[in-house]
Amino acid sequence: FNPAGDGPRSKPLQVHTLADRPGPPGPLVFSDITMNSLNVSWTPPKEPNGIITGYLVNYETADLDIESGRQVRQKVGHTFLAVRGLDEMTTYQFTVRAETSHGYGAESQKNVTTGPQEGSPLAPLELALQRSATAATLSWKEGPPGASVITGYLVEARPAHAGEDEEWQTVAELEGSPRTSYEVSFQNLVPSTAYTLRLFARNRLGISPPAYAPEHVLTPNKLFLEYKQRLPFYREPWFLVVLAAASMVAIILVVAVLCVKSKTHQYKQEMQQSLRSDDQLSLNDQQAAGFGSPEPPTKRTMTRGSLRKPL
Repeated sequence: FNPAGDGPRSKPLQVHTLADRPGPPGPLVFSDITMNSLNVSWTPPKEPNGIITGYLVNYETADLDIESGRQVRQKVGHTFLAVRGLDEMTTYQFTVRAETSHGYGAESQKNVTTGPQEGSPLAPLELALQRSATAATLSWKEGPPGASVITGYLVEARPAHAGEDEEWQTVAELEGSPRTSYEVSFQNLVPSTAYTLRLFARNRLGISPPAYAPEHVLTPNKLFLEYKQRLPFYREPWFLVVLAAASMVAIILVVAVLCVKSKTHQYKQEMQQSLRSDDQLSLNDQQAAGFGSPEPPTKRTMTRGSLRKPL
């Protein structure tokens, strides 16, 4: 342009910036933290510098002196990861890096400790255990909720002879509160095994310390469980089919008997009516043939189909 004004525009030219390594992902956020698991999430980088093809998640124990410490790397295509198999009450260091066609970019890093968090509820109170033939029933009283209301409970089991490094088995995740009991079916456990049970309360911030059952639970053998699992014979499908068939046969027989009795009764009435008609016709014929005037009824005896004079 010049003092006289703007000149004509040039033809548009489309250009593309070159890809590069991305910037760091957004801050790491941990949720649903238990004694040995958690979920971690993040947001995409503010400076992707290209098309994000994935993320590399790395986590390891923050205390390098821990013998069981190990480093785990996992590549994911989304912005969250569910992590399992962690050690209880252990601090982990998590790092996440985004990837483009030019490689991995800068990392976002944050530490987290498994187990109860700040604001988590306290352990359930007065945990008791009652055993039946097929299940063990846990009952308890609700403890202090912490910085948020209690949203549910977590029930775990582990063989009593297991070592400290063996993981606990999640038996049930109970939603909703208040709740003060739960029945653990032996069908969900290994037969002929002694188990230790423990219970956690949960809120939106984390879980409580565990409350342990006062005694071990010994599950029955497999044959006993299979026998108890069978339905009573009166609830088996074959019994219901037989009962329905027998009922149909009984109904048909009753209807048939009623029909026969009705026909028999009708036949008897028709026969009696026919006999009375025959007697009356015979009497009229004899009077018409000249036997004289009829005698009083007391001097004759009427029989079926004929007239007889008294002796």
